[in-house]
Amino acid sequence: MNLKPYAPTSSGKKQLSVPGCYDCYHFMGAHPAEENGQAGWMFRVWAPNARAVSVVGDFNGWDPTRHPMDRSHGGIWYRFIPGLHQYDPYQYAIHTIRGEWLYKADPYAFHAATRPGTASKLYDLSGYHWGDECWTAYRKRVVGTDQPVNLYEVHLGSWRRTAEGQVMNYRTIASYLVPYVKEMGYTGVLLLPMGEHPDDESLGYQESGYFAVTSRFGTPTDFMYLVDQLHQAGISVVMDSSSFGFSRASFALGQFDGTPCYGIPSAKDPNMELERFDFSRPEVENFVVSSVFFWMKTFHLDGFFGTSIAVDNLPLMHRVSAALRQEFPYRAEAMGTPSIVGDTGRFWYSAWVKRMLSRITNPQRTDPIFQCVKPSTPFCILPISHDIVKAPRPSLVARMQGDDATKFAQARAFYLFLLTHPGRKLTMMGTEFGQWNSWNCLQSLDWHLLQYDFYQRQQRFFRDANALFLATPALWELRAAATFQVVRDEGVDQTMVYKRLGTDGTEYYTAVCFSLTGMEDLSVPVHGTSYEVLLSTDSGVYGGMNRGSKGTLTPAEGLLKLSLPPMSAVLLKSTDSPSL
Repeated sequence: MNLKPYAPTSSGKKQLSVPGCYDCYHFMGAHPAEENGQAGWMFRVWAPNARAVSVVGDFNGWDPTRHPMDRSHGGIWYRFIPGLHQYDPYQYAIHTIRGEWLYKADPYAFHAATRPGTASKLYDLSGYHWGDECWTAYRKRVVGTDQPVNLYEVHLGSWRRTAEGQVMNYRTIASYLVPYVKEMGYTGVLLLPMGEHPDDESLGYQESGYFAVTSRFGTPTDFMYLVDQLHQAGISVVMDSSSFGFSRASFALGQFDGTPCYGIPSAKDPNMELERFDFSRPEVENFVVSSVFFWMKTFHLDGFFGTSIAVDNLPLMHRVSAALRQEFPYRAEAMGTPSIVGDTGRFWYSAWVKRMLSRITNPQRTDPIFQCVKPSTPFCILPISHDIVKAPRPSLVARMQGDDATKFAQARAFYLFLLTHPGRKLTMMGTEFGQWNSWNCLQSLDWHLLQYDFYQRQQRFFRDANALFLATPALWELRAAATFQVVRDEGVDQTMVYKRLGTDGTEYYTAVCFSLTGMEDLSVPVHGTSYEVLLSTDSGVYGGMNRGSKGTLTPAEGLLKLSLPPMSAVLLKSTDSPSL
């Protein structure tokens, strides 16, 4: 067998040591192979400073003397081993320049042992028959058109568990998650990092397997099934990632060959137990970016949010962006976001949500509400994300003002405010039915709350609001976002009104009151002659008291009179002949 240091599947002579080799997962790691008529597995690993490397596993008693690897140029070690089988556990035993033996998981492994296990597992990714052809065709058809983005953020380990509190398999999760997301009117799901990771409480951000979907919930094929089912239901799938650093677990990438070949020496993220990647090394750049390509190609993901992937390295960002848009143009544009987000502050506008929540939950503040934060753009995602509702922070409902009923009312008003504001939307799981407790990644959401009418009505509001958002292009078209106009922003009485214009000239007004006393006879200057209340957060079907403006309203002398109950919002639409 003629072994080469790199044999790319794409055209051109690419090397692991040259930037732009973004398909190296086809060669590196463990792959089914045949040599001299014998079926087996070929192993390749990059360990440039190792004295020696061996493949160890159950098949050789974890003895590093049994299957030593040969070294090729560029620091790549290789070995063919016959007679191995799917799921066989293995690691690399690496003899360092200091004379130590390190036992490391395969950086390019496609499967891994479930924690607390640390071994990689042999896995052949071929053979799954996808059924999402219609979804793929749809993505290509909508290139260059505006599409609504309203994502549901999901942590699979805590979205729903069994009655015994155990996590579910990917396929079982699909049977619950797919119809629920569809019924609730979300356009897609944002999955928290799915790469293998040793610590549940890291939420997947301390990755140890960049090509191995976590085995907590099943096999890579099981995960393909989940994505496939979501796509067949018309639901996009985006994944978050920690692409700037890796887990410091002893079996992972840190000091991989006895030296920091993957990471920057002594570089540690102050907020997480992470070591930062050294993107100055082509082998590291190719490893990280290949992981993005791998997830999108192998698992048909529609988008990939990278957490600050080398934001201080503009040449790398440009190379990655160009490569992704060339490879996945229809996915990036159909999602309305880059396939990978580098500058998270630019696209992920969590500051808008956090500052706005801080403002509206403090009745002592009288400054204009919209002046507390820079305005959003239609390209930004406004996220009620996991970092806003994760313990010890309160849930969205719990952080609101007043008694329980008032808190739920303000949460509804805030969501309608968010939904009708320019920008793409994201809601953390549980928020949609009024989860009271802070999110805990180690237990299921409190689905039992839905046995109570109060929570059912809150959930119904989110479902109806999402449906209205989807059915109203003026709320998500880019052209309509440019027509956003603040009509009133009064900090003293905690009210605001803003306007959006549909492409056909239809006017949409959102009026919000975050006051505990409400607002009667609010005068709004308008141009039309008739307006319909499309949605009122105080409706009785949502747990409100059926107060305030409703039905069809007629302005007098260019002024529309509105009645806003405490902690409420309404969305109105002009019903007369539109004029641009």
